[in-house]
Parts: sequence; C-alpha cells; structure tokens
Amino acid sequence: MPGRKVRDESEARRFLDAASRSGLERAAWARQHGINARSLNAWRLVVDRKDRANERAPLEFLELVPTPRAARPSSPLGLRVGDVQIDVPDDFDQDHLRRILQVVLAAC
Repeated sequence: MPGRKVRDESEARRFLDAASRSGLERAAWARQHGINARSLNAWRLVVDRKDRANERAPLEFLELVPTPRAARPSSPLGLRVGDVQIDVPDDFDQDHLRRILQVVLAAC
C-alpha cells in the first residue's frame, strides 16, 4: 500500500474533492499524488456516512494497521488507539475479537 495515509477529515474532504474534479478514478488520483488509496477510500466512507447523518460533531477515524513483524514477536495483530495498545495472538478467538472491536468502535 504505497502512499501516505490521509490525516484528518479536512484533508480527506480536500483530496476527495480534488479527485472528483480531476475526472480520474480515486485510486488513480491517489497514486498520482502519493496518497494511500485505501486510506482515502476509508475516509470517503466515513465522510459519506457523516454527511448522510448530517452530523456536526468532529469525525474520529480508527484505522487498524498491522504491526511490522520485527515489532511483534508473539502477536501478529496490534491495535493502538492513543496510548492504548491491544495485541492479539494467532490463536485468539475471532468472536471475542469481534466483540472487543464492537465495543471500541461504539466508544469512538
């Protein structure tokens, strides 16, 4: 996934508008401008959801990113939100992880 992540809602809206005006597909526009296309698309979903709900509160976006192998000797998946880190081992029950993530997302 080359390119840098989209930092916040304001940047996402600028990039999405520029991509739309360019006439290019979002992924092609992102590649041309050194932006991570997956990050831009994830923000598109969040921004669209906010616009449909007509919310005025600032957006917060939680992005799960795999921890580099060297930094995770026993945990293949790490989730960091601010100062909180959750490491999930290979044999962790998927249903438990799903419930944990639902709680985290509901709190955002």
